[in-house]
Amino acid sequence: MAQILIVLATVVLLIWVVSIRRARRAEQLSGPTAAPESLRQTRYGEVIGFRDRNELLCWQGIPFAAATTAALTPCSCMRIMISTR
Repeated sequence: MAQILIVLATVVLLIWVVSIRRARRAEQLSGPTAAPESLRQTRYGEVIGFRDRNELLCWQGIPFAAATTAALTPCSCMRIMISTR
């Protein structure tokens, strides 16, 4: 009887783990959702961003943005993103 309970608990645990992984995968595949509060007007038109997993506003794929320079490091990017919260 104890062996049956152990097997049953193991199966339930595996099903739970698989369902969690599928939910996370589906979330990753769905991509970001536009955040209305991120709408900005530029001289080239409107751009809209999204909130990332840390609730920071992000804008990606802006074709008229200037290329990054050597002075822009990941640390300075993070400071810029955090300061826009």
